[in-house]
Amino acid sequence: MGPTERRAAITATVGDPNGASHAQRTLSQLSPLDLVITVTIGSAFGRVITARDVALVEMLVAFTALVLLQVLVAQVTSRLPRTHRAITPTPALLYYDGRPIAREMRRARLREADLLAVARQQGRGSLAGVRAILLEGNGGLSVIGDDAFADGAAVADVAPSITGPRATDDEV
Repeated sequence: MGPTERRAAITATVGDPNGASHAQRTLSQLSPLDLVITVTIGSAFGRVITARDVALVEMLVAFTALVLLQVLVAQVTSRLPRTHRAITPTPALLYYDGRPIAREMRRARLREADLLAVARQQGRGSLAGVRAILLEGNGGLSVIGDDAFADGAAVADVAPSITGPRATDDEV
């Protein structure tokens, strides 16, 4: 095994960019900060493998700093709600009670055709029977049917004015 292969083996062992810090999450489920750190680690990983002038100690320091930064941010955001809200995208209510919410649809750069597509993915032939569609913080769309809506607790943090079985035009 030559020096480049040894360097690659050591780097892969020490600096797995998608290792324990992301557990079972896929790329689409990463927060923007996690994505930036993952890409940075991947870039550093590539540089270490291909460059002859990067010392192994420099690589270890860089990986350790990036992983510690990610752990620190995770700890801070889990303990301080304001920090969590600033770093993590919040869900948005896109459709409620038979109507798309135009303002949120524009912000999310989605069209009604996108709502119909997500309804189809859920095995529905139309938006009939759909009470709410939310854009989640990870970019996924969630569909809540009339039969599963109950008291609306699942959307209360996104649209606090929606507390009863049906909202009025002023509430949505």
